[in-house]
Amino acid sequence: MRRASHVRLVRAIPNRRAGGLSTRVLTVWALPPVADRPVFAGAAEWLVGLLLLWPGMKRIDAIIKPFKLDEVKDRLSAVGVQGITVSEVKGFGRQKGHTELYRGAEYVVDFLPKVQISVLVADERVQETIEAIVTGARTGRIGDGKIFITPVEEVLRIRTGERGGAAI
Repeated sequence: MRRASHVRLVRAIPNRRAGGLSTRVLTVWALPPVADRPVFAGAAEWLVGLLLLWPGMKRIDAIIKPFKLDEVKDRLSAVGVQGITVSEVKGFGRQKGHTELYRGAEYVVDFLPKVQISVLVADERVQETIEAIVTGARTGRIGDGKIFITPVEEVLRIRTGERGGAAI
């Protein structure tokens, strides 16, 4: 009979409320290999990647209409987001651009001007940040935008050398 084994991953993370470190423990159970079933290739890399991503930070990228930027910025400030990065971008989605008249000639504008906002937040603040962006950017019309959420492995503040949540 095969016995299950486990790997325990322990990670200390900053706890702002308690003013110290919290320890998070993740236990992963696995069955040992059988002769006809090899060990999952890359299992160690997968576990290390899981440890780095759990718990941590998320990068939230939102592509919105340019005239909604001030409202979104105000709402993000209200929920406690300390910094944002803003880029002027062009693109299209389902909207597929539009046509314009210029000096009597009709032109097709494929790429529409948009604004991309990037915000870095702790995992526990993702939902309130998304709600602030959606509330500030929504017009109810086509082309309101998209939000992308990606995990962030590590953050380093160049000036002080702080890492992780302390560097946000």
